[in-house]
Amino acid sequence: GFWSMSQHVAYGSLSGALPSGRRAGKAFTPGLTPQPSASKNFLDNITDVAHLNPQHMDNNIAFNVKLMPGLTGKREDTIDAMCSYVKTYFQQGGMQMQFNVVTSEVLKDAMAHPENYRNLLVRISGYNAYFVTLNKDMQIELIERTGYGI
Repeated sequence: GFWSMSQHVAYGSLSGALPSGRRAGKAFTPGLTPQPSASKNFLDNITDVAHLNPQHMDNNIAFNVKLMPGLTGKREDTIDAMCSYVKTYFQQGGMQMQFNVVTSEVLKDAMAHPENYRNLLVRISGYNAYFVTLNKDMQIELIERTGYGI
């Protein structure tokens, strides 16, 4: 929901199931972040989110994106692709985009071995936090966010 920038896990834990397939008690996605069941195609989600009218949103226009590092070839190609995606988002009317560049595997390992990840900083939605200081439900929400390979 739009008002879920920092309370999306807490609000979700108090809410029932939804027709979208979200189960009762499951975290909402933060801000404009697509549900994990949404398209896995990054460009589809960029287009969908960019076309939302921010005048109808009272609080949070953050589009949170989890990028999966190292899934493709050359670094220059990855940078060029990312630049194209970001430009496309803003050219289509997008307002804010923020990134986590980390795999779910790294986040799972950080849950299991927090002593090895004290400096792992993650983007929640409008703010950063050290992953190992987050409660378990928030850590799980970050792990379950849809990740996009570039």
